[in-house]
Amino acid sequence: AGSVRIGSDTSDNATLPNVAFETPEHRMVLLVANMGKTEQTFTVKDRKQMFTAKLRAGDAATFVW
Repeated sequence: AGSVRIGSDTSDNATLPNVAFETPEHRMVLLVANMGKTEQTFTVKDRKQMFTAKLRAGDAATFVW
């Protein structure tokens, strides 16, 4: 079986749409896009860790941990 979509949430889904998955190897994958016109800073939290990231306007990123 492949990766499974898991819940993800943000206070601003219009500016930072995102989706998260858990892989068969129990790694987390988060895809985030900054649809806004300015740089956005956001915090990612799960049961085991937390980190802060920045995305410039129009950028997208994939985080794997």
